[in-house]
Amino acid sequence: MPEVGLGIGREQKTYQRRTRERLYWYDKNDTQYTTLEVQLLSL
Repeated sequence: MPEVGLGIGREQKTYQRRTRERLYWYDKNDTQYTTLEVQLLSL
């Protein structure tokens, strides 16, 4: 969505032997906005 300076990316992550595909928002500087789930896992 270039009109608001955001893009969508995807990646696969494995956590506790489960592989999941996730979608992420990125800003115009390619900085990824993390999800609440990812933030909680990093505590």
